[in-house]
Amino acid sequence: MQRKGSRYNIAVETKDGTGDVLLFNTATSGLMRVDNDTYADLRGLFGDGGRGLPRDYGPAVPEALDEDTVEVLAETGFLVPAAQDEVGTLRDAYDAARNTRHLYFTVGMTMACNFACPYCFEEHRPEHMSPKTAEAVREFIVGQVHQARAHTVSINWFGGEPLLNPDVLVDLSTSLKGDAERMGFRYASSIITNGALLDRTMATRLVDAGVTLAQVSIDGPRDIHDQRRPYKGGQRSFDRIMANLREAHDVIGVRVRINIDRDNRPHVRELLSDLGEAGLLHGPHAVSVYGGKLSSYSSLVDIPGEPLSQDDLVDLNSPVEDELERLAADAEVDKPKSPLLTATRGGCAAVRKHSFVIGSRGQLFKCELGIHDDRQAVGSVHPPAEAPPPRQLKRRLAVVSGGFGSDALDWDSYNPYDNEKCGSCQFVPVCKSGCPKAVMEGTTKETDQICDYWDNNVGELVRRLAVL
Repeated sequence: MQRKGSRYNIAVETKDGTGDVLLFNTATSGLMRVDNDTYADLRGLFGDGGRGLPRDYGPAVPEALDEDTVEVLAETGFLVPAAQDEVGTLRDAYDAARNTRHLYFTVGMTMACNFACPYCFEEHRPEHMSPKTAEAVREFIVGQVHQARAHTVSINWFGGEPLLNPDVLVDLSTSLKGDAERMGFRYASSIITNGALLDRTMATRLVDAGVTLAQVSIDGPRDIHDQRRPYKGGQRSFDRIMANLREAHDVIGVRVRINIDRDNRPHVRELLSDLGEAGLLHGPHAVSVYGGKLSSYSSLVDIPGEPLSQDDLVDLNSPVEDELERLAADAEVDKPKSPLLTATRGGCAAVRKHSFVIGSRGQLFKCELGIHDDRQAVGSVHPPAEAPPPRQLKRRLAVVSGGFGSDALDWDSYNPYDNEKCGSCQFVPVCKSGCPKAVMEGTTKETDQICDYWDNNVGELVRRLAVL
């Protein structure tokens, strides 16, 4: 078979003094370590990451390579058939993945919240999902299961603060759990909550209803967290959340997210110490911890400190990992698992055919960043004549009074390989052009940051991947 070098081959120096080189393919995640002499024979097949490659790019296989080396390179994706259109192959694979049988739904139980976090991207309002709408949501999800012949349904309960509407949440999750048992699909369920209402009794109710994981944000030690995540009335929330986690973490799985900017980043280790002293980091029910970058997702966002840049992301979890390592050593136990920042091949669930974000009145969205804005809706779980109107408030909110679906994006047609800049780039198989919403809306600042991130950090990401 005639072969050529893959357009997605990248070479990275190891920087460990050996002179070895890491070979990585962004399309297959193929990874090899070779010495410098071997790399000299392969150099023409590898770039250092970049854009602007023509669609038919494919360097010739060096004639001096022996047959065994050629076979190894082909098995790991560094060599491909000479006639293969790699961009077209990945484009088709991206489209095919829309029809996955693993379905994802984010369900907003309410648009109300008991917290006043300045960086929230939503416009909160006293709007709870009713039992009637919940039943329509259930029927919609079951219909999607039938259409997709789904193997797995993952539900993420969202808000506002979803635990302000616990009865409807528990009833709906219990019903879907029963549907899974009856229809033969796997049901996985998690909740994003601020933790203020997640006591042991609530955790038990959730687990009994099939909700097995809770993500809770804690943004630093007490004083820092309380400035960033206060109650609506200004009261402090740190102590209540910590007390709830001590009560609940052996009932429900807990993942702590630390929303990080440059101001609170130096205090991450203090928070980890607090979690350790509370007994939350070790043992069979240890919580996991990870850092998340604060971003200006909408005009409502007011980031408390100086935002991180994309280049900071490669080391976003370093203070978390370092402190977990130290605490584990002091306690003479294994370090608890914590999500690692590595190159990812996954795309956004918003582009999948049978995955939706569902608002508290049954509105259908594709992205959770638009859940507060009816203008971004793509439909409803209710028939048009039965859709409940927006709740009348003293002040009509612009996002409610705007035309339903007037700003909806054409999610079905989105494909990063159709983008001229991204289609010619070596990073697109792993970055997928970043956020589809930002690309379709033409938010160039966001997309340029993604490009800069991969340009500047691919070497370090590959080196970290090589030692996992």
